[in-house]
Amino acid sequence: MKPSNIRSPWARFAFLALGIFWAAVAWFVLLQGGFHTTPKYTHATTFVDGAGALFMAFVFLLLAGTAAGIVLQSIGARRWAFVALGVLILVPPCLFLLQA
Repeated sequence: MKPSNIRSPWARFAFLALGIFWAAVAWFVLLQGGFHTTPKYTHATTFVDGAGALFMAFVFLLLAGTAAGIVLQSIGARRWAFVALGVLILVPPCLFLLQA
């Protein structure tokens, strides 16, 4: 795979920080069983659980994997590193959900 043009270590750090943040948010949604949202123009919150919460966690995990994949590509990692990244991003949440 051709390395990307990201040469700045600060840009790599920014992508890693975003990836860690998104993974933490996804795990927070999974561990809490959902998340709270505020409808427009009100102060009341609505708790979102079930399929909506799982979809939100899945989107955040995909964002975390994409950010980590960008960093791996920028350092010229081999293909097995991308496979390992996919396994590390998607398998633990699936195991967690199967346990619950």
